Amino acid sequence: MKYAKSIVSETREYTPEEMVKIEEMRKASPLESTVEGLRLLWMDDEKVPDAEMYMECLWLWEGVTTKGTTEEPHHHDFSEVIGFISTNRDNPGKLDCRMEIILGDETHFLTESCLVHVPPGMKHCPLTFREVNRPVFFFTLAPISRYGRTSHNTDLKEGQSKKPFFPKPAPDASGTSYGRFIITEPKSHWDTKNPPPPPPPGAAKATQVVSLDTDVSPGAFYADFVWIWEGST
Repeated sequence: MKYAKSIVSETREYTPEEMVKIEEMRKASPLESTVEGLRLLWMDDEKVPDAEMYMECLWLWEGVTTKGTTEEPHHHDFSEVIGFISTNRDNPGKLDCRMEIILGDETHFLTESCLVHVPPGMKHCPLTFREVNRPVFFFTLAPISRYGRTSHNTDLKEGQSKKPFFPKPAPDASGTSYGRFIITEPKSHWDTKNPPPPPPPGAAKATQVVSLDTDVSPGAFYADFVWIWEGST
């Protein structure tokens, strides 16, 4: 089939060079964690020729991290979205988990389903899965053919810029400079004054959890997460 190559249904293994870099990070910050997970999907232009998007998807099952971190400080020359999505159908906005991320010089704890918009040049991470009490869908996404970054702790210089170049914003009403980049609400697909008709009986049941575009966070690309629970069309 002509377009079958555009459908990705597996992840990719780390290269030997990437494993060396991962070991460097582990030595720099030894990790004590019982968090179990599964690398599920990976897309870039190696997986899909001419792809203009990078994405990695993982399941985080359960566990806690008591020492060390999952990811080291770094920045990119492109925008990135980091997503954590709850699997609680009754309350999909709540993670039942606690993730710790540093944006710029601020530490934020993520307890709600969210999309974290990371503009080009913004220093971000460490990222630590502090407490996972319920399975969480975790992904990273960027409008770039292949992932690259500039690391701040290990000898990893894949990005073009060697230093973060995103200026620290002035604090907003929340008192933080970077909290505005953590998006926890969906943006309606419809004009609220003219909602669509109700779905027919038996139609697929779905929940729009969280979404992002440049109106929500200036400079962001479009991303939207919807759980499709059951049903048919």
